[in-house]
Amino acid sequence: ESCNGVDDDCDGTLMPSEADGDGDGFMLCENDCNDQDADSHPGAIEVCDGADNNCNGSLPTDEQDLDGDGYIGCEECDDANADSWPGATELCDGEDNDCDGALPADEEDLDGDGWIACGDCDDADADLNHDDLDGDGYDSCDGDCNDLNAFVHPGASEDCDAVDDDCDGDIDEDFDADGDGYVDENIPFCQAAWAPEDMDCDDTDPNVYPGAVEDETNNVDDNCNGIVDEPATCNAWDPIDVASAEWTYNSQYYFLYNGQMYQDLGTETVVAGGATTFNGYTVHQRVGEFIGSQYMVDFFGYNACDGLGNGDYGSLVVDQGGTMTVETRNTPQVMYLPFDPDDNVGYGWTSSYTQNVDINAGGFMSYVCTWDWEVVGLESVTVPAGTFDAIHIHAEYQSEDVIGPHEGTLDTYWVEGLGLVKWDEQRPTEVGQYILRELVSYAGVFPY
Repeated sequence: ESCNGVDDDCDGTLMPSEADGDGDGFMLCENDCNDQDADSHPGAIEVCDGADNNCNGSLPTDEQDLDGDGYIGCEECDDANADSWPGATELCDGEDNDCDGALPADEEDLDGDGWIACGDCDDADADLNHDDLDGDGYDSCDGDCNDLNAFVHPGASEDCDAVDDDCDGDIDEDFDADGDGYVDENIPFCQAAWAPEDMDCDDTDPNVYPGAVEDETNNVDDNCNGIVDEPATCNAWDPIDVASAEWTYNSQYYFLYNGQMYQDLGTETVVAGGATTFNGYTVHQRVGEFIGSQYMVDFFGYNACDGLGNGDYGSLVVDQGGTMTVETRNTPQVMYLPFDPDDNVGYGWTSSYTQNVDINAGGFMSYVCTWDWEVVGLESVTVPAGTFDAIHIHAEYQSEDVIGPHEGTLDTYWVEGLGLVKWDEQRPTEVGQYILRELVSYAGVFPY
């Protein structure tokens, strides 16, 4: 009996293997691997049914159920994910679990931070997600305000380091006894993290802190700037800039020139020259002329405030017929009017300027002069124009040029609303040179 579908031995029966049970034209003995399935026979085209349709002894990969979810690969959208198959419930995993070809909106990552909306605390803000970059157990969704610092997270111990260690929105609050937002300047380890001007000078009073409004009557340094009861707006050293303002000084100059000492006596007449700016301050310029043999004078009165009461003290620029100019001078100080000796006496500051001198017969030289200033107090001073209560400011200066080192002193006297009444400059290292000017008369200005 051979595999031909014929009763070769004439016994009236065929071998079972010569049957074609599914009518597909192939007998079992002809390698029909499933004679109950007309789609399965040698050479058949594989269809998505999980059967060996072409009877080659193996299943294609897409007809296997690799993830064990009950669906073969060709029946589902991801045969590597047991949570994805037709009709499955959508999970928050960024996968098309129900295999409908679309992701729900809440499984998209709108802010591009790597976290889909359903798993992100704020999918509109890429800085808020569940990444714990510093490994402290807290992420930005948990309120970690610095996920690059493992010592900073909700509930962390607060150190005095100018950092919000516990992420509660307050910085170093454990070192701010009065709760005004500024740490105590008397805590040593706070001083390493905070600038002195940003620390509380009285941590027992919530109304005292840097930048607070100064109460001019309570004898307290409310804004912690080192000055007690300064006015909210400071008055000008010099009078208002009016065209009629005029000052006249008797002036004496003793100076060394070409190896000889000269005495130059005369009168300086100074008039208001208009407002300008200098180093960011409003300046009332006063321009004058010395009626003598050498000097033309430009006199500047710096008299503006920067909003905290800091102003500039007046200075002198002398032009000896084009032979001397002061390039820069910046003398910041804290001085308030009406003058209160209790608040200002002993207050000091340092300033410097560069002076370029073109000596007619001696060439050009440039040097820096440094000044140390101190408020002496309120004194009575008599000059030809009268007797005044004046603010005495003392300065000592040092400089060095090609000739050698120089030092000297300067005592100036200022009257509120009037300005400079006396200038006494001593230069002992320059063979006794000195400058003295005293107010003789004034017009268009009135002392308080």
